[in-house]
Parts: sequence; C-alpha cells; structure tokens
Amino acid sequence: MKLKEPMNKLNEGEFKSRMGESFPSIYLTIISIIQGVALGILANQIDKLFFHPAQGTTLARAWFLIVPYCIFSFSSILIVAYQYAWFIGLFKWSPTFWDIFFPFILGLSEIMPIFFLDNPAAWMLCTSIFSFTGILAWRNTLIHCTTYTFGEEYKALESTKKILIQNIKTALLVGLSLFILAILMFLLKYDYLEKSIFLWYFEVPAFLIFAVCAYSTFKKGEKFMKELHEDFGYDYDIPDKLRISITDLFFNKKS
Repeated sequence: MKLKEPMNKLNEGEFKSRMGESFPSIYLTIISIIQGVALGILANQIDKLFFHPAQGTTLARAWFLIVPYCIFSFSSILIVAYQYAWFIGLFKWSPTFWDIFFPFILGLSEIMPIFFLDNPAAWMLCTSIFSFTGILAWRNTLIHCTTYTFGEEYKALESTKKILIQNIKTALLVGLSLFILAILMFLLKYDYLEKSIFLWYFEVPAFLIFAVCAYSTFKKGEKFMKELHEDFGYDYDIPDKLRISITDLFFNKKS
C-alpha cells in the first residue's frame, strides 16, 4: 500500500506556524485550569466560613469580618484572567520553560490567600507574595517586548512596555504595603475575632491600597487596549450607533 503524503510536512514555514499557534493554546489551557481551581476553592471557603463560622462568632459577624477578603481574593482572580486575556492576544513566541513555570507559580500564589480569608495577617502576607510573583511574570513578558516581536510597530511596542512597567510598579506597591502590614500584625499578635481600633490601623489601609491599585490596573489596561486598537484602526468598544439600549430591548424601538 502506497503511503500518503502527510498533510503538513515540517519545514521552516510549518515549524513557525506550529510554534506560534501552540503559544495561545498552552496559555489558555493553563490559565483555564488555574482560574477554575481558584474559583472552586474560593466558593468552598465561602461556604465553610460564611455558613459554618468559627466557634464564638455569629454568622453576621463572620460575614462582616470575611466579606472584604472574599471580594479582594475574587479581584485577584479577575486581574490574572484580564491580564492574560490581552497578553495572549498580543504576544506569540515559542514557549519556553519559564512560560510554563510562571503561570503555575502565579496561580499557586493567587490561590494561597484564599485559604486565609479568616486570618487577615496571613491573607496579607500571602497576597504580598502573589504581588511579587506577578512582578516576575510581568518581567518575563517585558523581556519579549522587542522589535523582534513587534517589528516596526514602535508605538505599540512602547505603549506595551509602558503598561507592563506600570503594572510592575503597582504590584510592588501592593506587595510591600501588605507585607509590612502583615509583619506588624504578626508581631502584635492581632486576632481577627477580637477586632478593635486595630481595624483602622491595619485592615482599612490594606483595603484602600488594594482597591485603588486593582482599579488602577483595570483602568490603565482598558485605556491601553483602547489606544492599541485605535492605532491599528479598530474599535475596542462597541460604537454608539451599534449599541442597543434597554428601551429598545423591551419596546422594540427602531432606530
């Protein structure tokens, strides 16, 4: 029996195509697994802590103590998913060991704080580690911001470098702030079941820093993506003329 020719023989062009196409697939698979695990653990912890509070803690008090940490842990999951969403669309290169290593380490550090929703000091320490790990992941991306990747699109190259450096600075601020607050809380043996004036000294500053930096990361990311699309002649948002209002949906109003 005569052997048939393979559909795609491996040559220079085919090799380049295969390596380029494997990159987003690998990252999407890894991120999907990690984010799914993180959401599952968060849901399990919420069920455990909200509906089965620690002895001596009422359900209402447990909600008051833990809700902020649940919100910020969920925000961390969103930040990772959002960053990789535009990263996968913008970059393609042959995957290396570090391209596999950093997503898993980032995912591990993202999941760790979820186990300490009822322990503010431990949550802050783990979240600071998550922030520092994010710096390493962003730096790995920054290394690939060269003309080799972007060609002659110098404006896109510079804007991408800028957003990555801004993200690194933001993560450094969050990491250092939460690390210092966590160490102080450990030294003072702060107990979340005995909340007092310490709330204003430790948790409120931590919440404000995290909330402002998370919002800044999303806001700058959206601005970056909008400008990048405009540079290449595409709309990032849905044009106003194509938007469908709530009134149109319910009353079939024709434009």
